[in-house]
Amino acid sequence: MNCRRRTLFVFFAILAVAVHMAADGVPSSAQTAAESSPAASVRLADPEPGEAESNVAVRTREEKSGESVALPPDLLAPVTNRTSIRAAESDAYYYVLDHARKVSLAKQKAAAARHLQERLRKFRADPANARRKFSLFADMFRNPADYQGELVTLSGYLRKLESYSADENPYGIETLYEGWLFIPDSQRNPVVVVTTEIPERIPQGPQLVKEEVVNGIEVTGYYFKLYRFPAQDGDRGAPMILARRLEWTPVEVAAAGPPPWYVYAGVLVLFFVLAYVLWRVSRQDRAVQRRRREMDAQFDPSVIEQADREAN
Repeated sequence: MNCRRRTLFVFFAILAVAVHMAADGVPSSAQTAAESSPAASVRLADPEPGEAESNVAVRTREEKSGESVALPPDLLAPVTNRTSIRAAESDAYYYVLDHARKVSLAKQKAAAARHLQERLRKFRADPANARRKFSLFADMFRNPADYQGELVTLSGYLRKLESYSADENPYGIETLYEGWLFIPDSQRNPVVVVTTEIPERIPQGPQLVKEEVVNGIEVTGYYFKLYRFPAQDGDRGAPMILARRLEWTPVEVAAAGPPPWYVYAGVLVLFFVLAYVLWRVSRQDRAVQRRRREMDAQFDPSVIEQADREAN
């Protein structure tokens, strides 16, 4: 009987595991979204010799064409790093936001790529960085003066996106959108992004809090300052980017469906195999019990009693 019980226990345990595997045969939509990495790393190939063009030469050519990505040289002179937005910085703040609306996004991205290449070359030229990996976030955080007024392109995910009314300004900007963007190498530190446009149907406010994060975000904008903001553990700093809009590529998540047919087929085959094994074990157990009963029926206790009397 103990053998039968053990066999039944093993049978139902294996059957439960098989059913669980069938239920988990297709990943859920939440698992698919989690496995889709939201943040794309910055990958820029080294330019070929003679291919790279200095920012100064590009800006000169753009100024002649009538559309330059460059900001006026003294525009950001009143801007101070590691502070909140001060009243003295308001004019520059809204000028940059308006300028970002006027210059084509393609030119902004090209300028951002050139500036990043310059930062990479400078980083690699330093012997102290021979074994270090370049971190865009760390570079922006540690060297705000080298980024101020320059264009950057960042990719990652949002944890916060809110709208608010703009202050009075001469550019007709009425609404601003502030997002907290997390890029691959920023860990738990946000980049504060302020834009004048956002994509349709992008979660924001309480909806974003409910959905936790918005993946597939890219933004190209001007580095304005290293911004100070209050946090639970005290004041913290974050690069502030002023841009025209957020670019959002929603992550396609396949709806969870039933397991493939071969999963069901495998479970069915396993069921029949285990049923056969159980039947064989049970049959052998019955045969053993029958032989024991036959032996008990043939056993005569008087024979042993007679042998004991003769021995004594």
